[in-house]
Amino acid sequence: MVRAEDADPMDPLSYSTNALNDIIYKIKTYGPDVVTLQETHGDADKDQAKFLATALEMEFVISDFYAPSHLQEGQQLGQAILSRFPLSEHHFELFYNPKLETTGPRGEHWTSDDKGVTSCTLAIDEYRINIKTCHSFPYRRFGVDPMDEAMESLRSDMAEKMKPVLPLYI
Repeated sequence: MVRAEDADPMDPLSYSTNALNDIIYKIKTYGPDVVTLQETHGDADKDQAKFLATALEMEFVISDFYAPSHLQEGQQLGQAILSRFPLSEHHFELFYNPKLETTGPRGEHWTSDDKGVTSCTLAIDEYRINIKTCHSFPYRRFGVDPMDEAMESLRSDMAEKMKPVLPLYI
């Protein structure tokens, strides 16, 4: 989903235009072998990451859902890794959630959703490459400085879970 150009970027309900075809076109323009995605949407029957992988002719897909969508009722937020090469050793971990709170633009109460890190190993011939993708918390939306002392537990948790797995190739 994208928002209209004149819409408030801080209002999650302003993201109402489906732009998957634009995303597919842009990714095809660059022709990558691996794509990581954040804030995908889906459920057991409809998964944006799998749809994009099919459209991009990327055979290998890892898709993790971690929180209810704030854009589409009944959907989940997720992240994914798409690849032309085999993916294995998939692992997902939630980050520590500080349960940040604020009031949305329409007066609604917001609490930070869970976020996490998706990890896997990509195989190219005899090489093995560790790939990680994550989605962090929208600090600005909650009026929080990520470098504030109160965020130390979150920063430490994220740093530990985002550490590369060595060796990066064999």
